Amino acid sequence: MKRIRNILAAALAVVLLCCGCGNIRSVERVIDSPELYSKAEIKSAMRVVEGHFFRTFGGSTLLELRYDEEKTQKEMDRHEERGEKTDVIMLTSSFYVEKSDGSLTPDMTYNGWSWELERTLLGTWKLKDAGYA
Repeated sequence: MKRIRNILAAALAVVLLCCGCGNIRSVERVIDSPELYSKAEIKSAMRVVEGHFFRTFGGSTLLELRYDEEKTQKEMDRHEERGEKTDVIMLTSSFYVEKSDGSLTPDMTYNGWSWELERTLLGTWKLKDAGYA
């Protein structure tokens, strides 16, 4: 039984190493003079995006992740107009696609990719939407 467990663990490790996870090692985080949120809150939201990118953007490298205060304010106003009382944060990014599963164009850099996050009841950030806006 222990031998089977070791074989399964080794197989899982190989799969995880070969899964084609997104590269987030050299991402540049840009946070310019925030007023709506603290830098700690923004960095927390950025970690959520980085985790999502790592898990789902195989063959791509996240180059830059930027807090966008203007988009954040506009999105907060939009939510308020609909009567929604929620904290929203908007980030934009650029990333390079080396290989793709067909949903993105290989050998291309995407600029201005938006990430919308909402604060949960527990105070953490949750990714709500992503893509070009």
